[in-house]
Amino acid sequence: MKTDEELIELLFDLIPHTRLTEHVPGRIRLQFMLSALGLLKGVNPKMLAKFIPPGILNTRTKLLSRTVIIDYDTDQLPYELLESLLQVREEPNKKPWLTDRLKKLLEAKSDSSDAKRIPQV
Repeated sequence: MKTDEELIELLFDLIPHTRLTEHVPGRIRLQFMLSALGLLKGVNPKMLAKFIPPGILNTRTKLLSRTVIIDYDTDQLPYELLESLLQVREEPNKKPWLTDRLKKLLEAKSDSSDAKRIPQV
C-alpha cells in the first residue's frame, strides 16, 4: 500500500465485510467477517499504521472474535463521518464526499508530521 488513495479504496472494499457492533461518540467497535481476511492478505501492518488519520487515540484488536475497537477524538474525527462511512454500502452516493473528507484527514496528518520534523527557528 503506497498511497492515501489505495488506503481509502481498501477501507471502502472492507465495508461490506464488516459489522458495526457498537458506536458511541469516541469509540467504535467493528467485527470483520471471515471474507475480510482475503482483502487484508498481503497488507503490511507497519505500512498501514502510517496512514492512521489524526484523532485515533487507541486501537485494540481481538483476533479470535475478529473485532477492532477504536477510541477516537471526536473533535478531530467526527462521529458523523464514521457513521457515514459505515452507511456507504446502503448509500453509495456518499462515496465521493467521504473520499474527499478522508483524503483531507490523511493530508492533515501528513502536514502535521512534516511540521514536527522541521526545526523551529
